[in-house]
Amino acid sequence: MRRKKLESVIIDFSLIGSRIESICNTLAKRVVDIVFSATALLLLSPFLVVVALFIRLYSKGSVLFSQARVGKQGKEFLFWKFRSMYIDAEERKAALMKKNEMQGGVLFKMKNDPRITRVGKFIRKYSIDELPQLWNVLIGDMSLVGPRPPLPKEVDMVLLHKTVPAVLGARGAC
Repeated sequence: MRRKKLESVIIDFSLIGSRIESICNTLAKRVVDIVFSATALLLLSPFLVVVALFIRLYSKGSVLFSQARVGKQGKEFLFWKFRSMYIDAEERKAALMKKNEMQGGVLFKMKNDPRITRVGKFIRKYSIDELPQLWNVLIGDMSLVGPRPPLPKEVDMVLLHKTVPAVLGARGAC
């Protein structure tokens, strides 16, 4: 009887150690995210201004595109990109749905999408349109590596909101 009481008091230090290690890893990842995104935004700022000017010169509307996305723990945040489509892209999408290459209708993708601007084609080809997401990384909405943040309507289908979403998905980092 006495032995059972003693066993129930024993603390599993391996669990405490793994929890501390997990906290340290999370903290280290956040520090890397902050240092990298702040440095990149600072160094790339002249280039970002030039990209913004080209977007503004060749199409009407805002230089940036924002969209609600779902992050860790289901928290919604504004996801930033350089605008690569014409301002009426959402209105034109309905007429193009029959050309959707993605089955199921939740995601939309088509080759030679007429809603994409000339500058948009270039910045998408080289993923320049993604650079404003470094701001999302800096403020903690996203991380550099991890799952892409889903749209609110995709959350029921994709349950990835248990981690901080990232600029690079698993395939992009490897």
